[in-house]
Amino acid sequence: MADYVIGVDGGGTKTLGVLFGSDGTEHARTEGGYANFSVCADESRRHIETVIDTLLEQLTDADALQSIVLGIAGVSTLDDPRVYEKALADRYRTHVHLTSDAHIALHSVANREDHSVIMIVGGTGSIIMADDLTDVRIVGGTGHLLGEEGSGYHVVLSALKRLIAEFEDKRPHSSLSKRLMDALDARDRDAVVKKVYGGTKREIASLAKRIADAAKEKDDTAIALLEEEGRHLAEQASRAYRGLTRKKPLIVAMRGQFLTRAPHVREALVRHLRATIGEFLVDNDPVEPVMGAYRLGKKISMKRWDHD
Repeated sequence: MADYVIGVDGGGTKTLGVLFGSDGTEHARTEGGYANFSVCADESRRHIETVIDTLLEQLTDADALQSIVLGIAGVSTLDDPRVYEKALADRYRTHVHLTSDAHIALHSVANREDHSVIMIVGGTGSIIMADDLTDVRIVGGTGHLLGEEGSGYHVVLSALKRLIAEFEDKRPHSSLSKRLMDALDARDRDAVVKKVYGGTKREIASLAKRIADAAKEKDDTAIALLEEEGRHLAEQASRAYRGLTRKKPLIVAMRGQFLTRAPHVREALVRHLRATIGEFLVDNDPVEPVMGAYRLGKKISMKRWDHD
């Protein structure tokens, strides 16, 4: 029986790959550039395959690889994800399962076999997944052109829209706007617009740290923007909850650096979600989403063996 599983978690910031033993022990890990098919499919493929190649260098026996499970942002934007899945399977001569980054995060939640789960991912982008043990529902995750409220990218766009309005209304710039102008090295409306359209999604989303830093210094505008993102996530999570057949007991799991690290976002989310759907358990387990790739890989393997 093969002994290893490669799990890959690809998002708008980086691609993390981990080589797991059959018991979940981590044997090696590596990081590469972003993997988000909605941003650039070709670059994402290159980063994914570089990560896999690096991990395979740790194996002396390629036949010991049981499967590769990839959770990649923007996978729904591919014309046919199975085409890329097959290409990887042919290249690496093993079973390959390609799904979304949110899906593997969902499988990283502990005790999920006994509870319905709402997974809220707020990172560079955002997505909500709800699993009532019979069906998985998705809210959001449509990419930055159609929203991604509750993400680092979205909060930056909201702040930049305020900045542009200040220029157009000839109002004094807020302290937060000045921080963003410094970060962009832009001193007028057109320069701000040019920087936004000339930058990558990752570059724009990275400005969320400036907003978080301002909030930590009690900047009211920054705090309001971050709390608004928390409300956006709560509204989406409530919509996912209403679609569940089995609503309780419920775990709400929170993932993504923007949601878990930026101040005020998580607090606003929990406050508004409790007011909407009542009580739930909060998953504070710091298990990385890539562990969900391992668990999903083992689950898929068991089904394959049962059919053989």
